[in-house]
Amino acid sequence: MKPQTCHRSSALALILSASPALAIPTSLDLPTGYRQQISDTLVSGGNVLLSQPTPNSQSVVYIADQDTDSVFELYCANLASGKVIKLNDTLGPDADIYHFEISPDSSTVVYVADHDTDDLYELYSVSIEGGASTKVHPDLDLFGSESVGRFDISPDGLSVFFVADLDPSAETDALFRTSLTGGLVSTVVPPLDEGRQIEDFRISPDGSSVIYRADADLENVPALYSVSAEGGISTLISGSPVPIGDGVESFEISPDGAQVVYIKEAFSTDLYSVPFAGGTPTRLNSRLFTPRTPLAISDVRRFAISPDSSTVVYLSDGDTNDIDEIYAVPVEGGSQERLNGSLTAGGEVRQFAISGDSSTVVYRADQDTEEVYELYKVSLTGGADSKLSKSLVAGGDVTSFQITPDGSSVIYTADQDDNEVHQIYHIRLSGGFAFYTWFDGEHEGDFVVSLGGYHPKFRVPTHYPNPTRIQFGFDMGLVRFKG
Repeated sequence: MKPQTCHRSSALALILSASPALAIPTSLDLPTGYRQQISDTLVSGGNVLLSQPTPNSQSVVYIADQDTDSVFELYCANLASGKVIKLNDTLGPDADIYHFEISPDSSTVVYVADHDTDDLYELYSVSIEGGASTKVHPDLDLFGSESVGRFDISPDGLSVFFVADLDPSAETDALFRTSLTGGLVSTVVPPLDEGRQIEDFRISPDGSSVIYRADADLENVPALYSVSAEGGISTLISGSPVPIGDGVESFEISPDGAQVVYIKEAFSTDLYSVPFAGGTPTRLNSRLFTPRTPLAISDVRRFAISPDSSTVVYLSDGDTNDIDEIYAVPVEGGSQERLNGSLTAGGEVRQFAISGDSSTVVYRADQDTEEVYELYKVSLTGGADSKLSKSLVAGGDVTSFQITPDGSSVIYTADQDDNEVHQIYHIRLSGGFAFYTWFDGEHEGDFVVSLGGYHPKFRVPTHYPNPTRIQFGFDMGLVRFKG
């Protein structure tokens, strides 16, 4: 089986990128507006399937059928040197790499592949510099034909947690823990009743606990539970499941570990926040209703929590039925702000991400031309948006992107130069300059020039642009300054 691709007022406005070179680590010291192809030359018919920058922003790891068409393997590209190496061992017949995660210290990649048995996906680890891969658990074919499920690396980078069926007598999900390089496997959540599933889990930022989503109490209606990372008794935190709707669909833990944010489907699909230790959930999203029904017709599709744990950004058709846009709301509830610019007829937002400094939201949308997906950025607090991606070839689209962990750049995949040939590019993100002047209307005669935003005590008029903060940084041997 082959992996599938998961696929303003009348004004003169000038928004320019204005990030000083000193703001960017040496390996990403790029001229303003520069875009660099990262992936190596692809075999005819080849494409990049999935990419992710390392936490130290030095490299990009990606899956592609780079050497052999339809054989997906794992590669690492160094951003400073441009050198690309293959990480996985030689694969067996019809084998592919399916997914991967990178350790917090950027030293190790853990990946899922049917390396040894076709269609039986198991878990392996390999050094970011290449070398022999290690299977981190017992051979799964000893227990049946079930592949490994969800997996994640602990915040300290020492352990990998994974869902699997290691019971040869029944089809049961359990959550396990082992060393990043393999060894003793310990049980965190014992096997559920046969047929019940652990759909997903997250490790708390301090590594002490795990929140997991499972239909442990009511079949086919998942709820959220917490358990010690060492194992023990699980505690229900999302309220008792009821036989209406699909239950909890997705969730995240805030970076400070204080809140759990989740999407739950009952009569409509809504966004909630609850304290990590449990309590009364708070609905975060507004709802869209019609006169014909007392039930909401809007749905929350997905969300992200800002790194400073203050804000939740979510995708929803909260203003116009079936037109998805992005909104920001405080993590514990409050008023919301629509972030994206005005959409062309038929346009919508498809993807978004928040920068590591919690200042900027990058999003992918057919905002200007229907069915032409491009890349934009906007302040987390709202304001004017600006386009990031380069002009596209006819038929081209930006298909996916990520922000580098240091917040300096955006890595994106697009058939930007040749239609249907998808390559990886990156562009500088941090900081901005804005000059606006109004010639008529209620703001006639007004103008503003801003480099990186405004003084904290200045009350910014609602019609002013919101360029992101300028970053600066410099090295003094062992000490690096950044602000």
